Amino acid sequence: MDKGTFIKRIAFLNRKTQPTQELYNKVLNDLINGIKTELAAGRKVYFQGLGTFYTRTHKGGKARNFKTGKPVQYKDVRVAAFRPGSVLKEAVRKR
Repeated sequence: MDKGTFIKRIAFLNRKTQPTQELYNKVLNDLINGIKTELAAGRKVYFQGLGTFYTRTHKGGKARNFKTGKPVQYKDVRVAAFRPGSVLKEAVRKR
């Protein structure tokens, strides 16, 4: 499901209260930007039951350039990760 479809679905489910899709789009963008800001600062973002967004570091090392055959060094890289919570795990396991 992409972002636009998600926003339309949320707007459809809450159609009785008359908020617009633009409002949901703004809320979702603010949520994503907040998560990005916290992760960039090295902090975790926790949603109870849903899960935790966090960063981890992949260690650098040596590799070989397959075109030239010369050894290449690469540095440590910080990447985003997600650990699902109990509510999300149980929702996925149910059939």
